Amino acid sequence: MTVLMIGAQLGAVPDDDLDRLALDPAAEDRLAADLSASGVVDGVFVLSTCQRTEVYVSTGDPLAATAVVERAWTAATGRDRGSPAGVPCLRTGADAAAHLFAVVGGRRSATPGETHVVDQVRGALARAQHRGRLGGELNSLVQQSLRTGRRMRALDGPTGGDDLADRALQVALARHRPGPGTRVLVVGAGTVGREAATAAARRGTDVTVLSRTTARARLVAEEVGGRCATGSLGAALVAAEVVVTATSSPAPLIDLTAARTALRARDGRPQVYVDLARPRDVVTTVARLPGVQRIGLSDLLVTGQEPRCSAVAESDAADWERTRRAAAAGPVVRALRDRAMEAVEDEVRRVTRPSGSPEDAEVLRRSLRRVVNRLLHTPMERARAHAADGTLARYELLLDDLFTPPGTTADRRRRLDRNPEEVTPRREQVMR
Repeated sequence: MTVLMIGAQLGAVPDDDLDRLALDPAAEDRLAADLSASGVVDGVFVLSTCQRTEVYVSTGDPLAATAVVERAWTAATGRDRGSPAGVPCLRTGADAAAHLFAVVGGRRSATPGETHVVDQVRGALARAQHRGRLGGELNSLVQQSLRTGRRMRALDGPTGGDDLADRALQVALARHRPGPGTRVLVVGAGTVGREAATAAARRGTDVTVLSRTTARARLVAEEVGGRCATGSLGAALVAAEVVVTATSSPAPLIDLTAARTALRARDGRPQVYVDLARPRDVVTTVARLPGVQRIGLSDLLVTGQEPRCSAVAESDAADWERTRRAAAAGPVVRALRDRAMEAVEDEVRRVTRPSGSPEDAEVLRRSLRRVVNRLLHTPMERARAHAADGTLARYELLLDDLFTPPGTTADRRRRLDRNPEEVTPRREQVMR
C-alpha cells in the first residue's frame, strides 16, 4: 500500500486548468464515492481550494489508481480537463507526504506562511471523516501534516506570513494609488471575503460588502465598520475603485460587458479588479479595457521557500514513510508467529496424547515457545527492517519459500513482478 497524490496547484499550471480541476463539495462527494467503489483505492482525501486541487489516495496499485482517479475526476466535475497529459502533477510515498506537509505549513501558497490553508485542510479532513472513506493511512498522513505545519510556522516567528487577502489588498491599493475615501467593494462574505474586507478597512478605505446572502454581507460589513450593498452587482461596481471578488460561483460574475458598462458609468475613471475565487469570478479580458486592471491569484505569487521549512517537511515525511512501511510488517510478523505456534500446538498434542496430562502439555508448550521465540526473533526483526526500507514484499516471498509447500507462491511472484511495492494486506494470505 502506498499514498498517491494527483492534482495541480497555483503557479504550476495555467489558471484555465485550475478552473477545470476545481471541485465543489458535491463534486468532492461524487469523486470520493466513485473512487471508493472502484476496488483499487483504500482511502480518499480531497483538498480543493482557490490555490490547488489535489486528490490523495491510499492504494496498492498506483498505476491503476491514477487512471481511476482521472476518470472519476472528469465524471465528478462534468468537465474535460483539457490537458493532453491529464492531471499535471503526480507524487507518491514520502514525496506526496512532504508536499502535503509543505502545503499545510503555508509553503505552497501564493503568500508563504499564510494560515487560511490550515482551516481548509481541517475542513477537508472533517468532510472526509464524515464520509467514512478516509482510511487509516490517509488519516495518519493528514493528522501528521497538521503537526508538521505547526512546526514550520514556528520558524516564521509570532507574526507568521501574510494571508492572501491582505497581500491582495496591498497589491491592489499600490496599483490604484488610493486617496482619502477610496471605495472598495468586496463581493462574497465567506472566509476570504471577510479577510479581504478586514484588510481593506485596516488600510482606511471605504468598504462595501455584497453577497447573495444579505444577512452575511451585513454581518461582515458591521464587523469592519463598512456598509452592506443592497442593490445590484452592476450598481455596486460603478461606485467602487477597487473590486475584490471571493465567491463560490461556478461561472464568472463579472464579464467584459459588465466591466465595460461600469467603466462608462464612471466616465472612464480607473478601476482595479482583484479576483480571489476558484473558478474565477472575473474574466481575464476586462484588463483590455482602458484604465482597468485585473489582479488574479497568479499575480500574487511570492516565489521561494524557506530552506529550514523545506527541510522540516522532507524530514517529517521521511519519518512518516518509514513508520508507515514498518507497520506493514505487522501482518507478516503475526502470520509467521501464528504459523509457528500452530506447529507448537501440533507437537504438544502429538507428544502428550498418550499421557493426556495437562501439566505435561503446559511444560512442553512453554519450552517449545521459548525455542520458537528465539528462532523467530531475527526473521521478525528483519521483516520490520525490510518494511521500513520498502523491500518487505520480496522478503515475504523468501519466507513463503521457507515455510510453505513448493508452488504455492507462484501467483504472488507474478503479482510482485507487476507491482514491486505490493505487500499482502491480510495475514491469512501469508504463508498459507
